[in-house]
Amino acid sequence: MKKEYRQSQCQEFNLSKKNKRKINNASAYVYVSCLDFSHSNGVYTYTSVGEGVPLSLEIAKGDLESLSEEKEVKIILSDHEIHRDNLLELTSLTKERLMKKSLLSYEAIKSEGMNPVLLSDIYPYDGVLSQEQQVPEDSHLEYAISQWVKGSREERILRYKQSYAEIYCLFEYCEKNNLCPIFLYSSFLFRLVNVLKKKFTIGVLFLEIADPH
Repeated sequence: MKKEYRQSQCQEFNLSKKNKRKINNASAYVYVSCLDFSHSNGVYTYTSVGEGVPLSLEIAKGDLESLSEEKEVKIILSDHEIHRDNLLELTSLTKERLMKKSLLSYEAIKSEGMNPVLLSDIYPYDGVLSQEQQVPEDSHLEYAISQWVKGSREERILRYKQSYAEIYCLFEYCEKNNLCPIFLYSSFLFRLVNVLKKKFTIGVLFLEIADPH
């Protein structure tokens, strides 16, 4: 039932007349992958970081290859995560060590025949950090932290603000460059994208794949 609900929501969102027109008008797709975090049963555990192709890219690869027959799919590896103190603490890594792992993961993605770019080469982390300070503490934030069971309220608020700011800056980049961002599905992400999408004129595509975060 859960899978059917996910498929239904994604299809309804993707095929809405206005969004479909914007997707068709985009010059290319863009897909942002996190780093190669540890995972169990298809869900990230964040206890360590590998040096290979991240799960979030691996599970989307087939769909991305199909979409690349329509137009270019730009793969972005989110090395902004090396600046997240909470992730450094969870993985017990220094910023320098995590940076090395992100570069090795970047090379692993290239070896799979993809042509990734690093998020820091597109826009700086400082812009995301600045945007975090402007995230409204409203009903959407309260909904998000009610969906997460792990961490204190403060940690969940931080997680929401980080997600909000990252997607906001991605949408700004996509709007400036006529790109269509692609997301995996989670109820939280679906709701947040719907909130932020109203501030921009871009099309957005959801894959019918559960987000592992």
